[in-house]
Amino acid sequence: MYKRQIQDSIISALQDTSVVVINGARQTGKSTFCKQLIKDGVFKAQYFTFDDPTTLSAAQSDPGAFVEGLAPHVVLDEVQRVPKLLLTIKKFVDELKITTKDEIEWELKDKKLKGELKKDGS
Repeated sequence: MYKRQIQDSIISALQDTSVVVINGARQTGKSTFCKQLIKDGVFKAQYFTFDDPTTLSAAQSDPGAFVEGLAPHVVLDEVQRVPKLLLTIKKFVDELKITTKDEIEWELKDKKLKGELKKDGS
């Protein structure tokens, strides 16, 4: 497979962005591109497609449980087939950000109280 023009931008976004969406016209290689990133080890993720009836049914019947059962990094192909899943993912990511921020602030406060916090903030 040849290197796509967008590859570097996608790889960069995967480093610091909670959700990356690859959207485009049919039959342009979006799925192949994602599979290749996984195969090449560029993106360590599980791959799910909602073309699979079992996966589609699981996501439609209980979007919350489906999202909670996912690994930290996933490719969800044909996600437009499960519109409710998008709101569930948004809610999950928003809650994760809040939890992570609170945990970091608590750890910093705990270190400061114990005298472990250095002048550089670490």
